[in-house]
Amino acid sequence: MRTMIALAAIAMIGAAGCMSANNANAESKKPPAPARVDPALVSGHNRFGARMLRELAVKPGANVFFSPYSISTALSMTWNGAAGQTKADMAKALNIDGLAPDMVNSGSAALKAALETPREGAKISVANSLWAQKGAAFKPAFLAVNRQDYGAEVSELDFLHTPAGSVNTINAWTSQHTNGKIPKILASVDSSTVMVLVNAIHFKGKWADQFTKSSTQPAPFTLHSGAKMQVPMMHRGGDIRALTGEDFAAVSLPYADKRTSMVIFLPNETNGLPAFIQGFTPEKWDEWRKSFRPREGSVAIPKFRLEWGAELTAPLSRLGMASAFTGDADFSAMMDRPLAISQVQHKAFVDVDEEGTEAAAATAVGIRATSVMLEPFRFVADHPFLCAIVDDPTGEILFLGAVYQPK
Repeated sequence: MRTMIALAAIAMIGAAGCMSANNANAESKKPPAPARVDPALVSGHNRFGARMLRELAVKPGANVFFSPYSISTALSMTWNGAAGQTKADMAKALNIDGLAPDMVNSGSAALKAALETPREGAKISVANSLWAQKGAAFKPAFLAVNRQDYGAEVSELDFLHTPAGSVNTINAWTSQHTNGKIPKILASVDSSTVMVLVNAIHFKGKWADQFTKSSTQPAPFTLHSGAKMQVPMMHRGGDIRALTGEDFAAVSLPYADKRTSMVIFLPNETNGLPAFIQGFTPEKWDEWRKSFRPREGSVAIPKFRLEWGAELTAPLSRLGMASAFTGDADFSAMMDRPLAISQVQHKAFVDVDEEGTEAAAATAVGIRATSVMLEPFRFVADHPFLCAIVDDPTGEILFLGAVYQPK
């Protein structure tokens, strides 16, 4: 159940709309409405999320919690630097292969604006950054599109000489933009790193109808294995948006902004979650979202807190973008030198209690040079040296000398 909470909670964030004003004066004080979010881009993100869920939730009984939006955004920024077969493979893996680049990028800008639209009772913040090797010559067009459509901050670091300090800087930025919930997205980088692209998302919302703390009581929770454990179970009654399927029941619990919700799917069978995950598709998700109806009843869900993280190179390779991680990768739209993705680190956090939910995630994409990374050349002959005068066509050394005391 917790695994599906993760996908549902993040996906519902993407369905945000705009609240209407009560009068003309109030309307005039509101910020301008964001551009319309492209449903095709949201569908691509959700399809990627469903496929990634099946790749990650391979061990029944083990928690998984991730942000499809964060991973998609970080890799879309990276995709802007890809070319040829690598660009095609990444687009297919991210389920954006049917969209033109300007639709992906402008759509990402509109989606970010929609998510960050001010709201009462909940807040979503998104931040993107590019950390470039000091002195490296990145393509201006690649940097410009990520600045413009993703709002990415572009900064220089010296991965070659101070890798540990560079990691600390990126981790500090990530912690700041996830309210301290993801304090360390990177463990290390190596000296071949030329860029790290990072997305961070943070959500905090109060329930529209909060659970009463005095109603929270220890209750048994049956694990996938059949064993039982005691958990703090929260309870509330009243009008519940509910859905009953053939092999599951579901509730949609709105947050106070009435624009975001947590959707919880509960398979009928105690050990039914793996099969439910395998059958979870964007088409079913769209159908189910429209089928919730108000019901008088009660809800009991565990109070829980999860932290989860993984390196995503292997699952992304299985989804079809293996070429991006090899020496055959083509990132020529990013820089005129051979590059490849070295790592894709993802971490996520969620805390659910009687008052509401706080969730955060971050994704870091490391880019490495696949040829030797050389320092900017500087030559100062300020001590004894050897010199030679050579006939270049033949290689014949015409003169050769050791200069100890130039005069």
